[in-house]
Amino acid sequence: MDLSDWFKGFEKGIAKLTAEQREQFFSECGKHCVQCGTLQKE
Repeated sequence: MDLSDWFKGFEKGIAKLTAEQREQFFSECGKHCVQCGTLQKE
C-alpha cells in the first residue's frame, strides 16, 4: 500500500465527519503537534 493511498482514505474519512467533529479532531492534532514538535525545538 502506497502512503498516498492511506491519505486518500484518511481524507474520505475526514470528509464524513461533521464540522464540529473535524474541529475537535484537528484541535487535538494541532495541540499534540505543538507540544511534541514545535515547542521541543526551542
